[in-house]
Amino acid sequence: MFQYLAPVIQFAAVVIVVRAAAGLTRESRVPAWRAYSVALIFSLVIGYMSAVDYGTHREDTDPLYGGGETVVDFQPTERERWEHGLQLFEYAACASCVGVWLGLKQRKSISDGETV
Repeated sequence: MFQYLAPVIQFAAVVIVVRAAAGLTRESRVPAWRAYSVALIFSLVIGYMSAVDYGTHREDTDPLYGGGETVVDFQPTERERWEHGLQLFEYAACASCVGVWLGLKQRKSISDGETV
């Protein structure tokens, strides 16, 4: 039952983090296009990193210094690898763009003097 809740919680976490990072103060003058660009670049990096490591995981990794051994779970085809990365990019892009929109909306209401 809880396995279906994990993606929802991850989506909400990304929205909250990006909303906070979008700038909630009057002094922040980041234009909207730049905030959305950063969110999409962030999503692209997440998708790319996920695609590159798809089908592997690390064992015996030290939490502080890294290292460990890379274990191959299965050999994905190039198409599977990039479909996985594209899917993660889409999820992250949706969540981060919603977060930027909420953050910019809140920043505008703060600068207008409204309470949120």
